[in-house]
Amino acid sequence: MTNVAFIITKSEIGGAQTWVNEIAKLIEKDCKVFLITSEYGWLTQCSVFSEVYIIPGI
Repeated sequence: MTNVAFIITKSEIGGAQTWVNEIAKLIEKDCKVFLITSEYGWLTQCSVFSEVYIIPGI
């Protein structure tokens, strides 16, 4: 299975975050999808990600 990581600085609702969520939904059956972000928020609560990593300050 292919691993795909999305790195996004903020997980609040917005254009980039919505795009990440939609793309993750499209590929989740074929890939392990990881989210790397700087803070907890709307995007980290989405169940589409295999794992979520919080790295403050990115």
